[in-house]
Amino acid sequence: MVQAVLRIIKAEYLRVTRKPFFYVVPMVALFVVIPKMIRAYNHAVALHNKTLALPPGVPPPPGWGADLTTLLHWFRWENLPTVAGASLLAGWGIALFAYTGAAWFGDDLSTGVIKQVAVLRERLMTVILGKALALVLYVTAVLTLTVLGAVIATLFLPDVPGREVGALFSATSMRNIAVYTGIALLWAFFAAAVTLATNSALLGAVAGILWVTVETVTLIAGNSPLQLFAAKVAPWSTCQSLLASACDRFSWVANGQPHLWVMWVTAPPFTRTVEGGVFKIYLLPFTYLLAMLGVYLLAAAVVVLKGYCWRASK
Repeated sequence: MVQAVLRIIKAEYLRVTRKPFFYVVPMVALFVVIPKMIRAYNHAVALHNKTLALPPGVPPPPGWGADLTTLLHWFRWENLPTVAGASLLAGWGIALFAYTGAAWFGDDLSTGVIKQVAVLRERLMTVILGKALALVLYVTAVLTLTVLGAVIATLFLPDVPGREVGALFSATSMRNIAVYTGIALLWAFFAAAVTLATNSALLGAVAGILWVTVETVTLIAGNSPLQLFAAKVAPWSTCQSLLASACDRFSWVANGQPHLWVMWVTAPPFTRTVEGGVFKIYLLPFTYLLAMLGVYLLAAAVVVLKGYCWRASK
């Protein structure tokens, strides 16, 4: 069984390495993260040197004239994996993984591979497992490459503190990368499921991106009871809350911590509550958010499995 799965994984990579998306996705991921990182670095330097351009009458922002080592808190290698990964996933970067899931399984439909698999009915589950594991490894590699690219970029930025290799492998960083992998896989499997259902990789990718867009527009400012409830359980809202929690989203507004202002992520969570007639955002417990992510990820994987079996039976 294990050897059969490994053969499928090898065959998958022999197949997808001939496809443009295999190389385009990691390159675009680096392009999404590193320019943001450099802008944040330049912002920190401008705060330190008090050269940040301010409109007339506007008071200096937090961190004005602060020590550069303090302002570059998020560039320390112990914090960089957390912030680089969230920077990729918090916005439109998530579209890369929806596209990956759609392209990965959509290629089977366009090339007739799924018809060949259908002939080997007794090995169908092995084939699907191998394909899914190959996708998991690819998504993990893209996130790892993105973090590595951010780390290498700091080598060319003067005065970045805390560049210790061992700090990259802290328990917090490894936990957050695992969470980020789960988020990326959720949207990859979601797009793959739509691809298998509609027989179109384009529709699969569009559906993943459209869901994120619609959920954001619907929940980011909605205050009806239904919207407030949906913000606790909806998949993209859950992902946003996990990213905010991993990056300690609310600490940057605390007094006396100017270094937490120099941060190129993340978007606030969609969860809100009413206090004295005023809506305020808040975070659900991390364990609850992880459980919700696990439920959605399992559901998406099962739908992909069933969808592939159904498409093969056709």
